[in-house]
Amino acid sequence: MESVGGVAVPFAIPAGTTTVDFSQMEELITNKTRLICLCNPLNPTGKVFTKDELLELGKIACKHNLIILSDEIWSDIIFTPYVFTSIASIDEEIRNRIVTITGFSKSYGLAGLRIGAVMAHNASHFALLMDASLHNSTIHGANVLSQVAATTALTKCEYWLDSFRDHLSHVRTTLVGELNTIPGFHCIAPEGCYVVFTDIKQTGKSSQEMHEFLLREAKVAVVPGLKKWFGDGAEGYIRMSFATSEKIVSEAVGRIKSVVK
Repeated sequence: MESVGGVAVPFAIPAGTTTVDFSQMEELITNKTRLICLCNPLNPTGKVFTKDELLELGKIACKHNLIILSDEIWSDIIFTPYVFTSIASIDEEIRNRIVTITGFSKSYGLAGLRIGAVMAHNASHFALLMDASLHNSTIHGANVLSQVAATTALTKCEYWLDSFRDHLSHVRTTLVGELNTIPGFHCIAPEGCYVVFTDIKQTGKSSQEMHEFLLREAKVAVVPGLKKWFGDGAEGYIRMSFATSEKIVSEAVGRIKSVVK
């Protein structure tokens, strides 16, 4: 978007937000606005948007004649009792304004194969996507191995995904509980995604300082809540992935505890 002259206008949704008031976002819309970007579930906080929230957002898009780009790559990683709703599934008027993007790297571990999907119900949007991507004429695209892997994942690996979610749910509970015993750390359990966004403001360190400190002293790599990645409200937070074994997560938390005292 920015490569063609667009300007991204951020709308912050802080960690722990239970209900989003999209009327505040609507106040940011001007006659230059063309697109709303939605990430559902939301990285890095793990929020899963409710159907009512998505309906409100869809009505705003219809009112202002806007397209919604819905990033749903985390949609398979949802924790009970939360439920994922694709905004394109709500009603026909809203669906005609949605471009959905997704992939198989989060749910099926196919990141190295670089394969995903783009979907548009509106015929004119679909045609524009095909033209802009040169898909109608290019010889470059998803390689055969990636296509076979993605097809197999979607048609034969639901059992694996169910097991993966069960594992993540267990590790999530353990990790959040352990992080909240560390002085100056406060972590809210994510509703979706396999990352936790932990508030470390009470430690007196910035996000970057905590990142460097944990890497140097505990040999644990975390992602600092920097503006360039997560916006202004991310300062004072660190992001950690728990898509690994419980043993590795326990060791990482133990190392963090040993140095943050």
